[in-house]
Amino acid sequence: MGHIPVLYNETFSMLDVKPGEVWVDCTFGRGGHTRGFLDRVGEKGQVIALDQDYKAIEHAKSEFKEELQSKRLLLIHTNFQNLSIVLNGLNIHPDGVFADFGLSSPQLDGDIRGFSYRDKNAKLDMRMNDQEKTKTAADILNQYNRTELTNIFRLYSEEPRAHLLSKRILEKREEKPFETVGDFYEISQNLWKHSRRNPSAKHFQAIRIEVNGELEVIRKLLKQSFEQVKKGGKLGFIAFHSLEDKIVKEQFKFWQKGPSKAKTLILQEKLPITDDSMRQLSKTVAKIIKPFPAKAGEDETKRNVRSRTARLRCLEKL
Repeated sequence: MGHIPVLYNETFSMLDVKPGEVWVDCTFGRGGHTRGFLDRVGEKGQVIALDQDYKAIEHAKSEFKEELQSKRLLLIHTNFQNLSIVLNGLNIHPDGVFADFGLSSPQLDGDIRGFSYRDKNAKLDMRMNDQEKTKTAADILNQYNRTELTNIFRLYSEEPRAHLLSKRILEKREEKPFETVGDFYEISQNLWKHSRRNPSAKHFQAIRIEVNGELEVIRKLLKQSFEQVKKGGKLGFIAFHSLEDKIVKEQFKFWQKGPSKAKTLILQEKLPITDDSMRQLSKTVAKIIKPFPAKAGEDETKRNVRSRTARLRCLEKL
C-alpha cells in the first residue's frame, strides 16, 4: 500500500490555506500533506517541513528536488519538539502549523524497525531516529520490571489485562530475550484468544510511544506551535488514538475557555496564584474552528482502513 494522506480534504477545508502564506508541516512523512500545502501557498509562499525519520528525509530529497532548490520547501531533520528552535533560527512566525501524528504507510508496511506486527522477522527497534535514541523496543521488553511494563500497557494502550501481559513478558524473557517482532507478537496476540480484533496493534503502539516519548513531545509541540504562530494563524493536528486526541482536545479547550483551566495550569507550572496571573491565563486567546473533530468518511475508510481512527482538530489564534 502506498502512502495515503489521511483526512486530506478535511485538512485543507478547515485550515483554509491561502497563497503567499508560510506553513509548517511538522510531520513530513511521505510528503502527502506537504504537497497540498505547497500547492496552496503557491510560488510566493513557503512550507517548512520537519521529520525526525531519516528515511523520510531521504525520500523528500528525491521527490521534492525542485521545491527544495527554489526554497519554497525548507526541509529540516529534527523532532518537532524543536519547533521553536527551528523557527527562531529562521526568524519566522508562520501562518499555520500542522502535524499528523500517525505513522506513514511505508513505516508500517515496509520498514525493518518493527513498527508493525506484520513482519515477524523484523528487529524490535521502533526508534524514529536511530541516531539520536539508544533505547529500543527490545530494550524495554527485556529490561523493564513488571510494574513499569504494566504501566506502559495500561496507560498507552488502555489494556485492561496489562498486568497479565507484563507477567507473560517476564516469563518469556527468562527463556529467551526478545529480539524480533515475532517474539513479542506471540505473547501479545495470545492475550485475547477469542477476541474478534487482534490486540497486538495497540500493544505495539504502547511500546512505540514509550520508545519515542511521543505524548510528551506532542505536549511540547502544542505549546510551541501556539507561541510561534501569528495572530490569526491556525493550528491543525491529526491524532490516531484517544491519548493523543485527548491532549489536543484539552489544550484547545483551555485556550478557548481559559477560566475553567487557569488555576490548574498555574498549579502545574508552579506559578504564584495572583489576581494578575489569573486574569492573564483566563483570557480567551483562541477559537476552535469546529466544535467536533473531523473524521474520515465511508469512502476514505474503504480506501484506507487506517483512517478509521483519525481525528482532526483545528484552532485559530486570536
